[in-house]
Amino acid sequence: MAGFLCNWFCLCFPPSNDAQLLIIKDITMEESEIQNPQQILNSLCSAITQKKCVKLTYKGHRRTVEVHAVGRAQNGRILLRCYQVSGGSKSGDAEGWKLMQTGKITNLRIVELASKAPRPNYVASDPAMPDGITCNV
Repeated sequence: MAGFLCNWFCLCFPPSNDAQLLIIKDITMEESEIQNPQQILNSLCSAITQKKCVKLTYKGHRRTVEVHAVGRAQNGRILLRCYQVSGGSKSGDAEGWKLMQTGKITNLRIVELASKAPRPNYVASDPAMPDGITCNV
């Protein structure tokens, strides 16, 4: 039996009268996970427009968040201001306000869960983003 792994997992059986090709979707990576930094930025802004939550991995923890703002810090880094609704975190707080560097986000995907943004205490002129806000609620 020969096979290879790519975005699709294919098992190729030796030829026979009933030659078969079995294609099974690779379940090790979710279909719409975004990795590219520009795609991450675009997807975060799109989540605001669509009023959807996103799932992402940040500092080793899988999280579900509501995007509130994406903007630039004084040092040039792109930041995400979000409200985490579930998942892990270094602080142990599964829910609450988070400020993340987008360069450290992986495995991002928009999910069907409706965002409740803007949450109470959201500040549209985020002081952490003095060099401009790319998108916000």
